[in-house]
Formats: sequence, structure tokens, C-alpha cells
Amino acid sequence: SKALDLLSDRHDIKSTNKLGKLVQKEIALASPKKVAHTIDVLKQTADKLRNGNIQLDIEEQAKPSTPVEVNF
Repeated sequence: SKALDLLSDRHDIKSTNKLGKLVQKEIALASPKKVAHTIDVLKQTADKLRNGNIQLDIEEQAKPSTPVEVNF
């Protein structure tokens, strides 16, 4: 995210170099074990969403709210 912000804010060669360095740093930090764990968590989350065990905030906002009685 920080890398993409750098690129979008500045379109010069320094930003491109910074982007490359940040990406390399993030790749170096991403061990296969961490990547596998993240994929596993994402799969579990997708299963829970499909089964209706959890709901995203946006889904809750999409539901009609309880009608409020207004007296004039």
C-alpha cells in the first residue's frame, strides 16, 4: 500500500526506485510459512462468509434499518 501510494504521488524515477526497494523488502519478509498461513486464513474466512457464519460490515449496512416512527 505504501509502495503504491509512493508511485501514485510521484511519477519520477526516485519513486520508482523506492517502490522497487519496498517491494523487495516485503518479498523478503514474506516467508513461505507466512504466505501459507495467510492463504489458509483467507480460505477459512471465505468459507465462513459462504456459510453465513460471519458478515462483512458492508452487508450489515445494506440491510434495511428498523423503521423509525416520526411524529409531526
